Amino acid sequence: MMQFTMCEVIRSLVCGTIYGIAFFFFYTVILLLISQFGRFYELPVSIVKYDNFFEKTIKNGGRNSFSLKSPLIFFLAILFAIGFVLLSYYALDGCLRIYLFMVSVFTFLVLRKILFNSIYTLLDIVFEVLFYVVSITLRIVFFPFLHLFLYFRDKKINFYK
Repeated sequence: MMQFTMCEVIRSLVCGTIYGIAFFFFYTVILLLISQFGRFYELPVSIVKYDNFFEKTIKNGGRNSFSLKSPLIFFLAILFAIGFVLLSYYALDGCLRIYLFMVSVFTFLVLRKILFNSIYTLLDIVFEVLFYVVSITLRIVFFPFLHLFLYFRDKKINFYK
């Protein structure tokens, strides 16, 4: 059995806490990206659909926003375990210690309970603003081509006079 000094144990506790914090932010960003991924399918429709350049698109808040939640949570649990093994190799020379695992999980769960809703909402607002800016930019860029297309589509061309 390996003996660790108090300095190594404290360093491993700090590393476990940092790992829990980092995995919390990774978890939050992944959940946000998965929930907002459907908005990319709406982008071509939002370019063509709205007449006004600066009209804000309607966000679809359907029931299926987290339809991939169970497989995603399983995948994230596997990533957490792999990251914990790598953390153990870094902090304690490969010795798996339950206190390091408990500190990492506890830090993640406490941050998830306290900060998840506020950080998720903040990142959702940032993503909404970015989506709005991108859709306005694309509307302005494609405006002449769209009107040319609509003009030629609606114009009846009579080749036989």
